[in-house]
Amino acid sequence: DPDVDVVCSPASGSIFPFASPQLTTTVTCTATDDSMLTDTATFDVTVQDTTAPEFGNFDPPDFEPPLVDRFELGPNNSTFTLRWGPFEVIDAGAVPTVTCNVGQLDAGRSDPSQGLYTFVHDFPVGLTTVSCTATDSLGQSATASFPVEIFDVTGPVIELIGDAVVTVYIGETYTDPGVNVTDNTTAAGDIAVDIDTSTVDTDTVGSYTVNITATDAYDNQTTATRTVSVEYEPYAGATGIRPTKLRVKRGSSNALYWGWLDEYGNLVDVRGDTQILRIREGSCGGPIVLEMAGDPGSSDFRFKSDNEVQFNWQADVKKNRSYCAEVESSRTGQQQYSPLIEVK
Repeated sequence: DPDVDVVCSPASGSIFPFASPQLTTTVTCTATDDSMLTDTATFDVTVQDTTAPEFGNFDPPDFEPPLVDRFELGPNNSTFTLRWGPFEVIDAGAVPTVTCNVGQLDAGRSDPSQGLYTFVHDFPVGLTTVSCTATDSLGQSATASFPVEIFDVTGPVIELIGDAVVTVYIGETYTDPGVNVTDNTTAAGDIAVDIDTSTVDTDTVGSYTVNITATDAYDNQTTATRTVSVEYEPYAGATGIRPTKLRVKRGSSNALYWGWLDEYGNLVDVRGDTQILRIREGSCGGPIVLEMAGDPGSSDFRFKSDNEVQFNWQADVKKNRSYCAEVESSRTGQQQYSPLIEVK
């Protein structure tokens, strides 16, 4: 019979079904001649996944928080929490396994059944390359990656050891008490600290600033200052004001003498230290009747060869009253006083 009928099931040209990772369908063909004699033969068709998964919306992914300019650490944080996703993984087979070299799957924001994945990680400062791999049930895999850079923009915190204002006495050696430093990313032992005491001159009374700089591993700097007040000795540092007369006629001159001493009791050269002189009525805390200021060496304040200061007070005040002379160092604010002076 030259014309034999052949029928196959499924028929030629059919779309064969697939189930991961593969599915085999048996095709049965039957041949029938004009005498209705038949014969049957079969063969298998296997549909198999031979394609690795594919990533979508991944390079770069959507970030949370969104990348506006760059990722910067907050001042109280050592890492930056960052999510990436949801991104897609498309595969012909069942749900593939998706892993990343850093981070964990954020289950609450992922739906693997729909091929959607979100990962979260606490990133350290610096550059991290994130690499994610999707692997199907046949071991076929695909990898995608992107860089993440976290910036530290916060300088160290400087805590002064001791007071912000330190008093030392003229002639002493100043040694700074130091500082404690902390930083959000750099260990304290790796923070560079510079304490500049070069401006402090303990041979001259006055106020001096110590500049302190701390620099972390990412060149963030913080500065602080300490004030060093160099003063005369608090007890032996002043001679007291010695009036020439404790009883003086109104309008007559009364020379007042005083000086400032070092730690050894020697008179100190105070030129450049403006002296503020006040005459008070009644007592050293009474109302001011005269106030003058001048640098030792001026016409009113004479600087003597032995380092004493002299001021000639013209007692143009009320008669039959007592007065106190008071002098103050403009550099240190220290004061000294005279005994009561009677004006007749």
